[in-house]
Amino acid sequence: MRMGYIKYSSHAVYDIQYHIVWTTKYRYKVIQGKIADRLRELLKQGCEARGMKIIRGSVGKDHVHMGFDTGGVDGLFGVKSSASLIMLQYYLDGSNVTGEPDTSSYDSVRNAANSGITYSTVMTYINSNWSCGIPTIQKVTTTNGYLSTGNMVRVPTSSYGDAYLEEQAAISWAMMVNGAMQALIDVTKYATMGANSGYRTYHSQIEAYIDYRHGGNIASCPYFAKGRTTEEAILPENRSTASDANNTYAESWIQTNWSNFTDDGVWNDVPDIATESGGDLFGYGGSNHGWGLAIDMDLTGSGTPEHNWLVSNASTYGFVPYTAEYWHWDYEP
Repeated sequence: MRMGYIKYSSHAVYDIQYHIVWTTKYRYKVIQGKIADRLRELLKQGCEARGMKIIRGSVGKDHVHMGFDTGGVDGLFGVKSSASLIMLQYYLDGSNVTGEPDTSSYDSVRNAANSGITYSTVMTYINSNWSCGIPTIQKVTTTNGYLSTGNMVRVPTSSYGDAYLEEQAAISWAMMVNGAMQALIDVTKYATMGANSGYRTYHSQIEAYIDYRHGGNIASCPYFAKGRTTEEAILPENRSTASDANNTYAESWIQTNWSNFTDDGVWNDVPDIATESGGDLFGYGGSNHGWGLAIDMDLTGSGTPEHNWLVSNASTYGFVPYTAEYWHWDYEP
């Protein structure tokens, strides 16, 4: 063991390295020229995508030697760990998917490993049985942004915090991450931007809208009931009481009042009573964020490999793009 490779975490001192040898079938000497160059490129891409470091390697005409370091074990539940946990929970008990890295989840992982369950076992089952699920949440404006995250599934933020998605959306997100990993995509970009980038309370939606207005933008999110009568979820008759239909539309209210709230970088100026039941703004939510059916991913821009892969493949997993925001994807299977 070389001391330079020793790593430390909060609970361990470790050094994990592997030496792998691949050979061609019948030792045919075919790894030459462009084939050898392409193989080196793919090995490098594969290791970089998985956070592994190549220590030493050589490409022969009929074999490949590669020594590599597995990278850090930080104990944090980022994109890969979270997606793996969600898929394992789906395999073990599809009705109890939480995504939470808690004691119960650790026990499930330990028991699965002790029972001989492997990644191959899980993926064989999932590939044979999984399909995009119908959301478990009914789209009603008076529930938009008023749901409990206790009934949702955790997905990670870019800083390893917690965001939440509706159960079927979260399972599909995990499957999408796994698919992107097979394509050697940097899946760390598929974390959410922050805690409000999955499920978002209605109050936070209003504050975000006002924040956009202070920036000189006529934000198209959140969606309000006004002018979107083609969607059943936001038809006036879906409001909880007849009196709600007589309230000023949320959008009109904001057009009139947005400048009364200061732009201090913190979305906390809108009075709670405005979005509570009976308030001027209550009952007009229509954003998929309010049902945990939208995710704002930590993409660095449109046209990147991570974004391009989503454009080509996300629909397979039930996600569709919101064209005005390259980072925003709705779950609409």
